[in-house]
Amino acid sequence: MVFLLTVLAASLGMRVLPIVSDLPYFCSLDETTYIENALRFSTGAFKMSSYYHGALYPQVLFLEYTAYFVLGRMLGLFSSSTDFFLAYIKDPTSFFLLARGTVVLCGVGVVWLSYAIASRVYHQRVGLVASLFTAFSLLLSQMSFLALADIPSVFLLMLATYLAVRSVEQPKEYRFYCAAGVLVGLAAACKYLAGFGVVTLAVAALMKCADHEHRTRAFVHLAVLGSIFVVVGFCVGMPQFLLGPAAFYKDVFQKLGAQYLGHNPDGNAWLFLFTHHLRNGLGIPLELASLLGLGFALYNRSKWDILMLSFPAFFYFLFMHSVGYAYHLLPAVPFLLILAARFVDTVAEKLQPRWSLGASLFLAVVVMSPTFLDSLRFVQVMRSPNTKMTAKAWIEEHIPAGATIMAEGYVFTDPTYGPPLVENPSTLERDIAFVMENKGTGRTATLRLAH
Repeated sequence: MVFLLTVLAASLGMRVLPIVSDLPYFCSLDETTYIENALRFSTGAFKMSSYYHGALYPQVLFLEYTAYFVLGRMLGLFSSSTDFFLAYIKDPTSFFLLARGTVVLCGVGVVWLSYAIASRVYHQRVGLVASLFTAFSLLLSQMSFLALADIPSVFLLMLATYLAVRSVEQPKEYRFYCAAGVLVGLAAACKYLAGFGVVTLAVAALMKCADHEHRTRAFVHLAVLGSIFVVVGFCVGMPQFLLGPAAFYKDVFQKLGAQYLGHNPDGNAWLFLFTHHLRNGLGIPLELASLLGLGFALYNRSKWDILMLSFPAFFYFLFMHSVGYAYHLLPAVPFLLILAARFVDTVAEKLQPRWSLGASLFLAVVVMSPTFLDSLRFVQVMRSPNTKMTAKAWIEEHIPAGATIMAEGYVFTDPTYGPPLVENPSTLERDIAFVMENKGTGRTATLRLAH
């Protein structure tokens, strides 16, 4: 227990250290989307302008910001909702810290759930090794401080998996299974890719029915029951879906599906996932341990092996024709790391059966060292002064207001977000005119101009 608490504390530190990086400016445009959607909900506009992102995370942020506003009003920080909005415009740091802090807690929760699941299905030693891998792998740690929905969705997915395991342990018990269904729906409402947790839920249903007298009928009953609770969870987490199902279908299945699934310009996406995404995100030793863990699970094919294999195997076949982005693989990563931990522990037990715990932890440290060092370098980079702020300071010092700056590279690539330059009345009036021409209200720029 002491070791686990140490790992959890270290993983918390790894995620908290870069939490203030780039603030009051920020490095991800998607962070702004989630935060400003949450602020927009406070005006009563719950219908989403698009369904490219799930609604659960901004709704959680809306509740947090509501509590922040109420507390701030009691303390005299805000006298009205306009004051609250102006506080965001002038310095959004506190809003980002609340949003990022939520993700940090979810990231630490993923570490604990990896331990809990691995300990339950394999052995406590495997759980401790899995907690090390999930705590310090670069792909998980670098996404566990940004105000994005990826890590919260993984947390909900792993919590659903934990309850699915409990459900398989008790074949006649349905509460855990139904709760797991609700959590899969909530995970999908947070980030759509996590919704493929229905595969793991279906495998759990098969296992619950393995010794049933009428196996097929029992499985159909459980599948229908699980589907109902998944839909309930999704509707609770994303009620906006009910307001515009046609728009949801168009955005998610036609636009996002075409963009991320089947997008394979080089014809080698099935290999790219291993040679780039996992290699860079986990490091070569940990990636090899994950792949060997997959092979070992396929060889053994115990019920827990099959359950742990179900999500990453389905996910791979889903993405083998899509290059995508590394963070799209996040829902599958904890499963891979649990299987890697199981393989590392098995090797250590064979080599040193008398001191199996020490051998497992030693071998785990060796395997995770490259990705741990990458994570430390990432934290150092995020906490260091960046070129964006250097460029901002130089431009403001040397280039007169009103000058036009030519930017290259936007034709073939997306522009990288940079900190805004100092505003003046003429630039704000230009922004207002531009927004009004595009059927916007211009309220934000108008408030900036007035204050």
